Amino acid sequence: MTRESTYEFIHDYANYFFIAEDDGIEYIELKSEVTIDELRRQFRKNLTVDLAKALSENESLEALKA
Repeated sequence: MTRESTYEFIHDYANYFFIAEDDGIEYIELKSEVTIDELRRQFRKNLTVDLAKALSENESLEALKA
C-alpha cells in the first residue's frame, strides 16, 4: 500500500480507522468505539483489495499485534 492509498483508505473508512503516530511512525488504528460486529457487517461483503493487501502485509500484521 502506498502512502497515498493508505490516506485514501483512511478517508473512505474514517468511521472505523484513524492514523496514529508513535515516535514519528504512523500506523492505522481502529477507533476504540468500533465493535467487531460493526467491522464484520462493513467488510464481510465488500472487503476491498486495498484492505486485503493491508491485512496481508507483514508490517501491517505486526502493527495489529501491538
